[in-house]
Amino acid sequence: MGSKVYAVRRGRRTGLFATWDECRAQVTGFAGAEFKSFPTREQAEAYLGEAPSEVLVTGDSPPSPAGGEMIAYVDGSFDAKTRVYGAGAIVYWEGGVERLRRSGADPDLAAMHNVAGEILAAMAAVEFAKAHGARRIVIHHDYEGIARWPRGDWKTGRTGTKAYADAMREAGAFLKIEFVKVLAHSGNPWNDEADRLAKEAVAEGIGRI
Repeated sequence: MGSKVYAVRRGRRTGLFATWDECRAQVTGFAGAEFKSFPTREQAEAYLGEAPSEVLVTGDSPPSPAGGEMIAYVDGSFDAKTRVYGAGAIVYWEGGVERLRRSGADPDLAAMHNVAGEILAAMAAVEFAKAHGARRIVIHHDYEGIARWPRGDWKTGRTGTKAYADAMREAGAFLKIEFVKVLAHSGNPWNDEADRLAKEAVAEGIGRI
């Protein structure tokens, strides 16, 4: 693969690349990109096998996904009095920006409070991606389980978490789904936007559920 091997751990596409131009195409303009060059393939593969670091994104330039790809930020909210949870997702794709709001009151999910909203938001983003023929979606989330349940790292002890993991795995047969954990309440403008949408979903849901 030449004198250097470029490893992209977080970008539009991840994996090993033979040239800087190929690597650059995956990381330029991609929020929270992680990549390095290595003298050997073995070192590059070891880097890919490490857990990505948490991302702290600043600035106000929106993500710019390539054709057939989507970038989503998801969050959840919960009202303890009504037991209504809300989901918010902001999705960037070649067609522009889509803001999604969902709400629910399933008792099993409501027991997880705002995590229920995060689950619903991730599923809404994937459903949107499938409906619009996307090839790949990168889901940015601040609750660890959003990635760990579908990957099988965490046990799905509840009916709701099992249904979520099963749905994501099923979607993964047709759509490449990647997860990026971001820091909650860190000033990330897109995560903040998803949080706002989730709160709006709760308020809307109280009136109709």
